[in-house]
Amino acid sequence: MSNETNFIPMTNDFIFTEIMKQPKVLIGFLSAVLKVPAEDISIEDVQVKDRYLSRDFILEKYGILDVHAHIKNRGIFDIEMQKALFPFWENRSIYYLCKIYTEDGESGKDYSQFQKAIGISVLGFDFIKDTTYFYSSYKLRENKRHTVYSDLLELHVIELNKLEGCSPTEEDQALYRWACLMNAESEEEAKMIEKDPYIEEALKEIERLSMDPKRREEYELRQKDLMDYTTMMNYMKKEGLEQGLEQGLKQGLEQGLEQGLEQGLEQGLEQGLEQGLEQGLEQGLEQGKLEAAAKAIKLGLTNEQIHTITGLSKEHIDTLRNK
Repeated sequence: MSNETNFIPMTNDFIFTEIMKQPKVLIGFLSAVLKVPAEDISIEDVQVKDRYLSRDFILEKYGILDVHAHIKNRGIFDIEMQKALFPFWENRSIYYLCKIYTEDGESGKDYSQFQKAIGISVLGFDFIKDTTYFYSSYKLRENKRHTVYSDLLELHVIELNKLEGCSPTEEDQALYRWACLMNAESEEEAKMIEKDPYIEEALKEIERLSMDPKRREEYELRQKDLMDYTTMMNYMKKEGLEQGLEQGLKQGLEQGLEQGLEQGLEQGLEQGLEQGLEQGLEQGLEQGKLEAAAKAIKLGLTNEQIHTITGLSKEHIDTLRNK
């Protein structure tokens, strides 16, 4: 890679999809995830899907891109890169995993012909709480005997924040190298990774994208879009929480004093203050959510994005829009 070329990290989901849709790169990555020889992976189809976006997604509002791949005799894969914190990621990943599974059955197949659906999430934030290891995989298992109910649904999670200081198992060595490549923020970091023909292909693709002015402009627009979205989310959360706490404390003190005075006893005043503060905080936080949602509507965010930020139902958000 030329010294004049700025290294483009794969944590940008646009660049990630551009690289992952290259057949040789995808084969090498899936080989590392599935622990099977690359020669045994045959790609039938690869598509880039976009969530919440129009076709010209680079110039539109924030969305989520992912790679859908049909692999012969191995199933349908949904592969996603999510660098920034995304609330309720587990709900979203399960939703889209089930969606690609059921969509496969809509073509009139009987149940015996359903293909396996495999979701792969590459995350730039801490997600799995009960481990510091960078990789976790899940199937439907019986709680006590741990036998697999079905292998038709499968989830794999790669957490980039957990790579530092991690000692990968022997079977995860190849996947660890891919994760390090995806997490590399400079050309020097990428060069330190042990290479194989598939990782070399990914590095060539990064170099090609870096040297293409149009692709680089798309990357920079996408990066700006992501930064704008993250900033907006953080601002609205902060504003909503501060307003909610302020209103909650005020209402709590008023209600607590009123209840305490009515009971007329020192103990009653203490209990009244406690109950009033609790009720007031709940009401204030709810009001903060509503005000954050109202601001988000004015800024042009979608119902899906506002639901992610505030937790309000889409029906509630529609009501606010109509007002």
